[in-house]
Order: sequence, then structure tokens, then C-alpha cells
Amino acid sequence: MRRPLALTLALVVAPALAFAADAPELPKPPTTPLPKFDNPLHDAEVGETCFYKVREPGNDDGWVRYFEERVLARKHLSDADKALLGHGDRVLVETIETNADGTKEFGVINDATRWRDADEALALPGSMKFVKEKQKDELVYCGGTPPTKAVRATRRVIEFPAMAERPDGAKTQLQIWFSHDVPVLGRAKQFPSIRDGERLAISWDKRLPADVCAKRAERYPDEELLAKQREKKEKDASAAPPVPPAEPAMEGGEKPAEPAMDGEKPAEPTAPGMGA
Repeated sequence: MRRPLALTLALVVAPALAFAADAPELPKPPTTPLPKFDNPLHDAEVGETCFYKVREPGNDDGWVRYFEERVLARKHLSDADKALLGHGDRVLVETIETNADGTKEFGVINDATRWRDADEALALPGSMKFVKEKQKDELVYCGGTPPTKAVRATRRVIEFPAMAERPDGAKTQLQIWFSHDVPVLGRAKQFPSIRDGERLAISWDKRLPADVCAKRAERYPDEELLAKQREKKEKDASAAPPVPPAEPAMEGGEKPAEPAMDGEKPAEPTAPGMGA
């Protein structure tokens, strides 16, 4: 016997409505005003952290590694040092590998631990450049499955040579979702990351005590700035005029007598205290 159309539609729609009612509500993003500057690191504070994971792209059941980045120190450069680097604000970011609940430290990630420029603008090194036409504002959901946080982000596409030794050759691209709602580097999401994985922010409520930050910061001198200072010192030394040699002195520190003219007998030295 044929079912009435209304009954058939009811049987199809009812389970869908029930599923929608059971689905968790997505978190809402912050409503605080967004700053005018682009670089999330510009207003970073000592002690703030960001706990994140890098996973097999799009696969919650694949491989996953956990990390924590933290701000250990910040400084404003002198005018002389600013002229060397071209930037005024510097922030020390340390990145460690940890476990799924962030309670252990397996080691420091050296490539990601260094002093960084923290001016208002987002600057890229070397031959990297932003692909402006692919820039887009988006919401990013963070914190796991289901997500626990929503942040406002700007997806920026960065293009650079696939092989550093061939700057004019094939190019590759990196996508980073920069967010002022996420502390430290402000990376809510990134692809690709290590092992061509996908980076996702998890949480950022933890704060490191100031004394812990100061102690750990002692390990990391600003190598880039120090190298620039050494380079300038060597350049200044090579450009300086040569210093003429000092006149030789006689024993006792006396200046040697002037040589006699032709046919003239040198004057006899006068004994101390016997001069005319």
C-alpha cells in the first residue's frame, strides 16, 4: 500500500531534526574590538602561551604531535640597534614539544625558538611574499572535536621558492590563519606545518610565572642582533684611518735629542738641576 506523501516526508525530516537538536552548538567568537595592526605578536605579553597540535591533515585518528609556544621576554631596541635590524620591538618566543595534556616537556624546538620582530606590520624574510589576492577573513574553530573555541582570523597565503638555491624556480605556498584572539604568534591554524601536517590551536589559558620566563630567557641571546653588531664593529674598524706609530722614547721616557746639523757638535746633555 502506498504511503501518503505527508507521512513519507515526516519520516524523512523527523530524524534529521532530531539529529540537529542533538548536535552541540558551535562556540561564538569574541566580540572585543580588533586592533588596527596586523602582527599578533606586537602586543604579546611575557608569560602568555599557546598550546597546539600538528596532526595528519584532516584526520583525527592519524598521527598527532603536541607543542606549546610561550613568550619569555620582550624588549624595545635602542635607536642604534633598531637601525641595524630595521625593527624596534623584539619578542623571545620559545617552543617546546609536550604531551596531549601539556604537562610534560620533551624538548625545545630549536628552529621555532628565537627572538622575533614584533613591530605592527607582518614582515616576511628573504624571498617570501604575501599573495594579497588570496587573503580572506574567516572564523576558525579551535580546541578539538567538537570545538571549544571560535576565533576571528585572517587567512594569509605566503609564497616562496620550493628550492632555496633556485629563487626564480618553482614556487610553493603556505597558509596561516593569523588571529588577534590567539596569543603569542597568533596562529589559529596553519597548513602545511611539520611533516606536512596541519597545525591547530587548542588552548591558551595557561600563564608562565615571570621568574620562570626570566630564567629560561637566559638561554637565548639575540643571535641576530649580536651578529649585526659584530658586523658593524668590523666594518667600522676596517674603515677607520690607520693610527700612526708613536715616536720611540729613550730610556727613562726622555725624547731623543735632535740630530746635529752638518759640522755642528751636538750639545752635551745637562745634568738634572744644573740647567742655566
